[in-house]
Amino acid sequence: MSSAPIAASTVQLTAHFTQEQPFDSGWFRYRAEAITSVDGYASTRADLWSAAGHHVGWMEQLVAIYG
Repeated sequence: MSSAPIAASTVQLTAHFTQEQPFDSGWFRYRAEAITSVDGYASTRADLWSAAGHHVGWMEQLVAIYG
């Protein structure tokens, strides 16, 4: 783990929405976690909830780490 910021870039990002627009008005809650990180790549998964607490989508991302 680095103690300072490092360069990284998204290789792939996919968003899956579980309800149609319009979403509830207001803020969204976003929670992400790293699934794995090895050999300069990290895989993450994230969930998105509306201000009313409805699950509106999930995302998966592959990140290249240059540091």
